[in-house]
Amino acid sequence: AVRCCVVRWGVSLEASDSIPFFLMPHPTIHLKGFLFKRSGAFLQSWKKRFVQLSDLHIAVSVGTDESEKRKNYLLKDVEEVTIVPSEKEEKLGRSHVLQVILFKGKILYLSADTAKEVDEWREKIDELRSSPAVQKYREQRTLSLRPRSEGILGSGRAPPAHTRSRSQEFRGGS
Repeated sequence: AVRCCVVRWGVSLEASDSIPFFLMPHPTIHLKGFLFKRSGAFLQSWKKRFVQLSDLHIAVSVGTDESEKRKNYLLKDVEEVTIVPSEKEEKLGRSHVLQVILFKGKILYLSADTAKEVDEWREKIDELRSSPAVQKYREQRTLSLRPRSEGILGSGRAPPAHTRSRSQEFRGGS
């Protein structure tokens, strides 16, 4: 088990594999490089993006500069990773395409220059998303998806007053 000490807001936390993702100091970068990402729902175009694969997420940014805006896709939200078959590549307009299906149906398409490179990305994403830490957080996500009718944390109580709608306040309802 990995041991580390994290200092946040002046509090020192010592933990092992159970440390939450947001408290981990600096994730290890396993793969990085320029790939093409399909963007847009209507005007679907391919744009060259810098992609980094870490223990926590797939980070997509315009360039290699750390200060540039980037989009993070959490590995715990990755449902499936597949290489798009060659007959469907024609429809997408690029070859060597990796399809990453995320939680709630969002699909991320990434394309590399070679089949070997795309296969390397697929294998590494599969390996990291099946790690014990990611699996643990995936289980926590499914536990948190209970029906809203159970009230606050399943207690059956009404929500606090500050979350009630205005019409409920005027009627005096709970």
